[in-house]
Amino acid sequence: PDFSAKYGEEAAEGGSLIVESSKRFRVVPNSTLFESEIDYETYSQKITGFDGEGRITSAIAYVTGDDLPVLYQVCGHSELAIGGSLQTSIEKANVEIRDLNLMECETIPEDAGGVVILSPTQDISKDDADKLKSYMDGGGKVIAVTSLTDTPLDNLTGVFKDYGLTLTEGLVVDPAPSYYYENPYYLLPDVAPSVISSELASQNRNILMPFAQGIIVQENNEEGAPVVNQVLTTSGDSYAKKGTNPENWEYEPGDEMGPFALGVYVSHMNDDTKETELLWLTTEYMLSEQANALTANANFELIDNMIARMKGEETGLSIPAKKYMADNFTIPRTVFFFGFTVTTVLIPVILIVVGLIIWLSRRKK
Repeated sequence: PDFSAKYGEEAAEGGSLIVESSKRFRVVPNSTLFESEIDYETYSQKITGFDGEGRITSAIAYVTGDDLPVLYQVCGHSELAIGGSLQTSIEKANVEIRDLNLMECETIPEDAGGVVILSPTQDISKDDADKLKSYMDGGGKVIAVTSLTDTPLDNLTGVFKDYGLTLTEGLVVDPAPSYYYENPYYLLPDVAPSVISSELASQNRNILMPFAQGIIVQENNEEGAPVVNQVLTTSGDSYAKKGTNPENWEYEPGDEMGPFALGVYVSHMNDDTKETELLWLTTEYMLSEQANALTANANFELIDNMIARMKGEETGLSIPAKKYMADNFTIPRTVFFFGFTVTTVLIPVILIVVGLIIWLSRRKK
């Protein structure tokens, strides 16, 4: 009883793990080591994955780490809340998530490791925009995810104009075959190397961006200007459809032509010690469980890498659960048709031709 009391009632669950150092401890409940879902055929829980490696690694990092950063998610403008697998991934990185209403504070709290703004449907006020700008000027780290809304987000996007970034008026359509999945507005942009995407780019991983807006980057070659990395980019055939609900997705005169950036990473050294960092993505749908599953966790991995930057690390250490079920494999349309043509047409034709040649040569003998 004395041993159990030291770690709280949570340790009473059979099979739980206790990870302890001289700084702090963490109890890893047995129930969190596995992922499960309801099997609607038997109406019982079915184990779908093993998360022990991620949970134990997270606990070791937690009890040995010096700094435990706080990620503030802005609320009060009908934003989405961090949840699901993305929340689990951030928590396994030992980052605490707290709500932040900018109207209730004069400045962003000093203990903020970073700030996330997740798809607001209402614009922030001018005063709140000034608070965000002041935070970024002081070396703040920001993740902003925006989506097309009926009401323009002029104050929020106005903060990003200081870095030479503006939004297109409508959704981006990319008819280039290798740049979309199933539909030309389910975009598979090029992934360019940067401090948060180098591994994804080197492994040719896909990022799925459904219903995204385009970011137009104004070049600034002045010394000391912010460095803008266009992490996710469309093809030159892409265009932006005006309006929040286009009647058709075909190109029409007046549609803005690409290429566009769908995600940018900005870094700016304000002085020798303070580095402002911004990750701006232009669709909330990339953070859905379905979109992340189609990319084998690449969508969330991009966010994890930015979270790692908030902690002063190079890449994220949040290890995803090992699925017992097969992962989805996202194949661009050009690759699909090429593979289909080779396996069902080209190879059979080659075999037939070779067979005829052998048959004719033997027949002549």
